[in-house]
Amino acid sequence: MRAKEYLNKILNTLEGNPIIVSYDIDVDVKSSTLILLHGSIVFKDGSTLEFLELIRETDRGLDRLKYRFQYTRGDRFVFRYDNAPHHREIETFPHHKHVSDRILPSKEKNFLEVLKEIENLIL
Repeated sequence: MRAKEYLNKILNTLEGNPIIVSYDIDVDVKSSTLILLHGSIVFKDGSTLEFLELIRETDRGLDRLKYRFQYTRGDRFVFRYDNAPHHREIETFPHHKHVSDRILPSKEKNFLEVLKEIENLIL
């Protein structure tokens, strides 16, 4: 998948989504192959997702150089996926999921996968 296709998929998924009240997404084109996506979403139950993806387009597809998806309900932290290299003990290093005070193994995540997980929690 190309970066432009991925971005269009995200925008199409956000538009008219019945569980989304509002969203703010910034697209920062760093170069012809490097894009930074970041923003936030407010859902109909008042919960929020803050996200960041630094994506490089390669001949093989998209490389997620950096990502962070943090989901909260009011003041309560629900989960965060990221690939910050600070939990070397996790077998899926650097990919992991924070849930409450636990760090769990996780495969690499993208925006659409996380949004689907949140939809399943809300619906």
